[in-house]
Amino acid sequence: MDFQNKDRVKVYMFIGKAILVFIAGGIIFHLIVMFIDYFLVIEPFYLNLRENFAGSILSEPMVPMMGVYGLLSLGIYLLWKKTKKAALMVREKEFQKENAEAVLKSMQRLTGILAEHIASQNSEIMSWIEFRRRSGHPVPAKVENPVSKSPKRSSQCLSYHL
Repeated sequence: MDFQNKDRVKVYMFIGKAILVFIAGGIIFHLIVMFIDYFLVIEPFYLNLRENFAGSILSEPMVPMMGVYGLLSLGIYLLWKKTKKAALMVREKEFQKENAEAVLKSMQRLTGILAEHIASQNSEIMSWIEFRRRSGHPVPAKVENPVSKSPKRSSQCLSYHL
């Protein structure tokens, strides 16, 4: 129930903003156009702004113009809102992509370090096995078998990540 109320509030807020933008934008655009027209027209353009401002600027024949200006301002508002939403989505996707690339590079570096560490430890164990063989001591099979298989895999892993 609470979710539906939040949706209703959002819808009412959007409708209220749309009406406000329509009315305020229409009046403001109309006033700007009328003042520009008043100051730029060379011919006599009679507006009695001091005595009858509302009758001169906001007369009945001007209502359709104000409606068009209102639609224009509402269209600009909706396009601005969509553009803002799209820009935020692009920024979020870009941030996620950069974050994924950073994690991937870190994991590759970590894997490379681990491969180097395993290779160096394996090299030490192989040196110890070789030393035991030269000195005539037996080498346990539990130590020799995994180490003899490991250099091939660790070198492949190391070459892949470096």
